[in-house]
Amino acid sequence: MSETHSHAPPPGAPSGAGPGGGPEGSAPPVRLLLVDDEAGFIRVMQKRLARRGYVVDTAGSGTDALRALRGATYDAAVFDLKMDDMDGFELLRVVRRMAPEMAVIMLTGHGGAEEAREGMRLGAAGYLLKPCEMDARPCAPCPAPAFVVAAGVMFETDIAAKVKLLAAAFVPMLLGMVCHEVAHGWAAWKRGDPTAKMLGRLTLNPLPHLDVMGSLLFVFTALTSPFILGWAKPVPVNPRYFRSIRRDMALVSVAGPLTNMLVALGFALCLRLLTLAMPVTLWGGHGVYDFFLYMFFVGIKVNFMLAWFNLLPIPPLDGGSILAGVLPRSISWHYQKMERYGLIVLVVLLATGMLFPILSPLVQNSLEFTLWLVGLE
Repeated sequence: MSETHSHAPPPGAPSGAGPGGGPEGSAPPVRLLLVDDEAGFIRVMQKRLARRGYVVDTAGSGTDALRALRGATYDAAVFDLKMDDMDGFELLRVVRRMAPEMAVIMLTGHGGAEEAREGMRLGAAGYLLKPCEMDARPCAPCPAPAFVVAAGVMFETDIAAKVKLLAAAFVPMLLGMVCHEVAHGWAAWKRGDPTAKMLGRLTLNPLPHLDVMGSLLFVFTALTSPFILGWAKPVPVNPRYFRSIRRDMALVSVAGPLTNMLVALGFALCLRLLTLAMPVTLWGGHGVYDFFLYMFFVGIKVNFMLAWFNLLPIPPLDGGSILAGVLPRSISWHYQKMERYGLIVLVVLLATGMLFPILSPLVQNSLEFTLWLVGLE
């Protein structure tokens, strides 16, 4: 989108009934500026907010946003971080001088703690990750600070958004964890180990695979973390059945993450088929449609998270077994002895946030490549 568009409240909406409006004539409706170079996303968000009585202007670039700000006054604005002509930080620096009283929220699909801190340092009122719920609710008629208008009017409370993320991620995460373990068991069976098959673990029924701690971690990370992680009960593997223990263990280990990548591709294809059969521009804003759109997108991301997390070369993760299988035997033996410390290393990486800068670019680049592959660039 290369132009600035305005969307007033829909015909028939009561005068002054929009957010901040209260009784007729008490206050004008809240005016918002949405800046994003993804035309489909911005069009859907504009439609949804306008239905609730907001006056919504949109801009498809930083240049268009500055043009809009020179000609109008806004209560709040949302800037996408990644745009072609200027990024959201550059735009925020200029806007802080042009309209210091206006609240600004940074919006991006390339989330990171460092970016959030930089946005806050430059004066942003908040920071949200795409895809997000912009299902706005009316504010109370009493005056409110600008940052409350931006964060509270446009977006649901953080806990509500997290609960929705938990609901949307439940099926993709469950499917990803179960397929991951079934892939390990199937690969072991094909290499000569019947253990998983005899124990009934080569099934997509989730009950034999559920692990209490892994399920709790899924809920905890969905509600508190930028990354969603979890695990199922590990499939038992007996390497004594293998002809080449090092080679076959590496093959069994790589089967799990590879399957998660295939599941991610499956969700991307579902997302593509949904948008082809029911275009976002026509169906966006309908609750059930939006949920499935969100769930398919989250399904891609969650399964890439599972894949790359398990590929970390830290025993006892799959990446550790794969690396042990390709290292020279003398080095591999010493490396495998580190497994007793692997869980401690993972806990430290998670607790300190050091894991996210490692996984974030891997997940994001995989996500973007997969969307491009299915025609959703």
